[in-house]
Amino acid sequence: ANSGGEAAAQLRLLLNSLYLISEQKKPLAQIKAVYELRSVCEAGYMPALLCCKSCQKYDGGDFYFDIGAGELLCGDCAEAQGLAPNLDEGALIALRHIALVEDKKVFAFSLSPKSLEKLGRVTERYAAARLDKPLKTLDFLHSVME
Repeated sequence: ANSGGEAAAQLRLLLNSLYLISEQKKPLAQIKAVYELRSVCEAGYMPALLCCKSCQKYDGGDFYFDIGAGELLCGDCAEAQGLAPNLDEGALIALRHIALVEDKKVFAFSLSPKSLEKLGRVTERYAAARLDKPLKTLDFLHSVME
């Protein structure tokens, strides 16, 4: 991988996160979720967020994000496999936004507290599953938020 470009992107993401924390312009939980997912994407672990991997449904209702596989199932396909959806519509849109938009727009979204909670639970677990060791910067970010 182009580690120079990746390192620059990671640094920019961290600096933007810290700036937003210092300015208190976005909820801490949102900054943390963006940092977790985007840094994992920058490290080369882009999840498959286009549609349900079973039936190709794109949106509508709750979805299940498979942490291990990095794939989506719609609510119906998830329930058919005995899985409870872990994303509502807002959280799914935010997940796609964080993974796919250009750098400077990555923090530019708003979410209800309920959707943000769902998003945060998924991004934290996905980051933990994808990174052998937790990012030192993530530990740092957690310490800043406490």
